[in-house]
Amino acid sequence: MRDQGYGLVYVTHKLREVAACADRVVVMRQGQVVGSAAARQAGEAELIGMMFGAATVPQPIAACPAPAPKRRETVLTLEGVATPPRIGGAPLRDLDLQLHTGEILGVAGVSGNGQRELADLVLGLARPSRGVKALWGEDASSWTAARVRARGVASIPDDPSALALVPALTARENLGLGGGRRYRRGLGLDWPRLVADMARSAARLRLPPIPYEIKVFALSGGNQQRLVLTRELAHDPSLIVALYPSRGLDARSAEALRTLLIEARAAGAGVLLFSEDLEELFALSDRIIVLREGRVAGFFSRDSFVPELIGACMVGTADAA
Repeated sequence: MRDQGYGLVYVTHKLREVAACADRVVVMRQGQVVGSAAARQAGEAELIGMMFGAATVPQPIAACPAPAPKRRETVLTLEGVATPPRIGGAPLRDLDLQLHTGEILGVAGVSGNGQRELADLVLGLARPSRGVKALWGEDASSWTAARVRARGVASIPDDPSALALVPALTARENLGLGGGRRYRRGLGLDWPRLVADMARSAARLRLPPIPYEIKVFALSGGNQQRLVLTRELAHDPSLIVALYPSRGLDARSAEALRTLLIEARAAGAGVLLFSEDLEELFALSDRIIVLREGRVAGFFSRDSFVPELIGACMVGTADAA
């Protein structure tokens, strides 16, 4: 088509495809062009440097490694897990990992490589077609989402309006969602107890109060995320699944969220943190795994948190070895 006179824009993160057919390559990061080069002259290392270089965010995030653990228990174990294929994602294939108490395990990868499938699997929204998912040493492969939540698993999604809230309900009614039997009183709910618990949670998390009677659709994205945080962290969860939790937040709110995750880790929770922001992962994670095509393509300890190294693993170049 190029030889016939067409101009083509080819969008991909696979550098081998770029090398095979492109004349020029332009690298975008966070909505901006950060570099360009002739495809035949640009090496993989140069392109990876532009894609995942140290300047991923305007201001560096201070790293916060975990304190030395007193006694670590295994919160989550996946052994040879696979999931059925579904539209718009990558099924998990032969996936193994462990997450411990007092640990933040970062999950890196180009979007669409199994991140949402892994989060849904842990939360009980999907079941493995093969392999074993264990929570606190128990086989939880067939547990419902309600049973998973009842054991102390919290979810902080990237799109609270679509995945964690009912926009037509009030803030107070949304705070009662997912509470199981905790606030049940007869055929209704113990609203005074719920409101008191949520007020304490918001104060402990240093979040501004939200009017309980306001409809959720009238709240900003940041306030919707604060509502989810107030509810999900109200009862000291033992396992937190955070799927791109700072996406769409302003810098101040994102920093407050990171502080909350660090404090949850210090209190003994295990945190599974999904992010496309490598600097965020480097600052918060104790270990990082890279997901590619539904598999764990690499494990990285803190002393190997190097953008070029993890970036190469994410896109599957020769340097990934």
